[in-house]
Amino acid sequence: MIQYLLLDLDNTLYPKSSGLGRFMGDRMGEFVVRHLDVSHDRAAELRRSGLARYGTTLKWLMQEHNLSEIEVFIDFVHPTNLGEFLTAEDRRTAQDTLDEIDLPASVLTNSPMEHAERVLRWLGIRDRFQHIFDIRLNSLAGKPAPEAYSRALEIAGAEPGTTLFADDVLQYLLPFRDLGGYAVHIATESAEEPGISTISSIAELSSIIHSLRRRQ
Repeated sequence: MIQYLLLDLDNTLYPKSSGLGRFMGDRMGEFVVRHLDVSHDRAAELRRSGLARYGTTLKWLMQEHNLSEIEVFIDFVHPTNLGEFLTAEDRRTAQDTLDEIDLPASVLTNSPMEHAERVLRWLGIRDRFQHIFDIRLNSLAGKPAPEAYSRALEIAGAEPGTTLFADDVLQYLLPFRDLGGYAVHIATESAEEPGISTISSIAELSSIIHSLRRRQ
């Protein structure tokens, strides 16, 4: 029985089509260009490789390229003008979905707390979440580091076997599935990964939960 929700933030609680996630990805790429003094194509290549090894651009830059100005990176990447990306429809969808599910929930994100707070408050759903587990929770080692999930579950007082975690990045779902949790991928195409369900948007999450409850 699903008793708790862990939800990713970006491209999960609002649609990928908003462009907000893409904007932040572009800003990370631009930061890499400036920090390493390379072309945009080379930055994209290096960043893809770094993401595969470390899970986040920030951790890769810290580990392999001596990035020490963490707050500069965070401020550069995360915008404050959310109204340029998110819509009233995004707000209604997030609110209606969480109201329909009506389960205790927390956010598990690789974004910083200040960005998560801005997004949740803009969407009008901050009060739906007991905790925000952000990138700083584990000394900047976010998803897919196993401790990101185990510590969040410990603080929330939740068990993997009764918790559902939804994220738009498949790489971030695998460790949670391996812990014995319910993993839901938000994507336009199924990854066909064992033990992972796929939905196209957060609006479909309640149907997944109802389906799981019928099978239990």
